[in-house]
Amino acid sequence: MSQKISQQSLHNRFEHLVKVISSERFLQMRGLNNDLPFYICEFRASEAVEMQRLQRQLINTLGNLSLPCLGGRGVKVLEINLYDLSIELLQAREGSSEGSRLWDEILTIEPDVDKDSLLELLQNVLGIEDYLIPAIGQRLRETDFDVLFPARGEGGIAFECGGYLHLLDTATEEVTRLDITLAEWWQRLADAVREADVVARLAGDEFGLLLVIPDIASGDDYEEISGRLQAALRPPFSFAERTIDIRPSIGFACF
Repeated sequence: MSQKISQQSLHNRFEHLVKVISSERFLQMRGLNNDLPFYICEFRASEAVEMQRLQRQLINTLGNLSLPCLGGRGVKVLEINLYDLSIELLQAREGSSEGSRLWDEILTIEPDVDKDSLLELLQNVLGIEDYLIPAIGQRLRETDFDVLFPARGEGGIAFECGGYLHLLDTATEEVTRLDITLAEWWQRLADAVREADVVARLAGDEFGLLLVIPDIASGDDYEEISGRLQAALRPPFSFAERTIDIRPSIGFACF
């Protein structure tokens, strides 16, 4: 069995990422089953520094390519780091007193407050709809890019997403709605099954469930499970004073 790409050397992972992201299929926004194209690159926390260096190298390498599908130029990458963006927004905000900045005030109180209180404060002053979404939307509108590299900050998982954002009429709102809807979709599925079962996102809006169900004897069991899942997904999804009705198609394989 071949070794998982996440377990291979950084050099091999780098070459694989270049191949995937510079492929014509990815750049022309054709994912698996013609879903929206994205790529998830896993790495261990201990590799965070090396992965940051690799990402910078990846951006430079992609930009220096000569690709026929892009008219002979390289891949234009837009990198949005939510951690850095949040700090920039806080640094630009005025504080509670004249001449002060909100970021400086947060740094002053940070050592004396618990993490939950600090998190609540940041959530209040960095509302997703009021600050983060408009800031991301402005960067999307003002930047000419083929591929988006969104990141949450240090370590964790780095996501490389294709430039499908150009397909959306109102990029910021629609992308955020998509992310929030998929996250809630996953949560509803997870709540509808047992703790021992597994819910995973496969690609785009496709999810897979691995259910441990002993001694299934008839189709009635499948109908009961299907009905429970559809009931969980039946209520409309809400976002920014809008509702979205989604109806799933469900299939089963027993092994």
